[in-house]
Amino acid sequence: VRGGADPDALCETYGGGDSQTPLCLTVTSAHPAEAGVQVGIVRELLAAGAAVEGVAGDGMPLRLALSFGYRAAAEVLVSHGARLPDG
Repeated sequence: VRGGADPDALCETYGGGDSQTPLCLTVTSAHPAEAGVQVGIVRELLAAGAAVEGVAGDGMPLRLALSFGYRAAAEVLVSHGARLPDG
């Protein structure tokens, strides 16, 4: 990210789509969580300008973090202004 990478770059994992950003993939992955680096990566991505509400503005990162049970990642998102949309 510090080298100029787009923190909201989309990839074609799991069929592609708006939830396939580094932030969304990080908050759903057991590997960084188990390694104890998930929260740090989330903070770095947000500091680099990743969309806390998701690229579609639909609260996807927070919804995903909660649905996968990664409370610490969800708390970081909320502390950076993430919210769940009404409805």
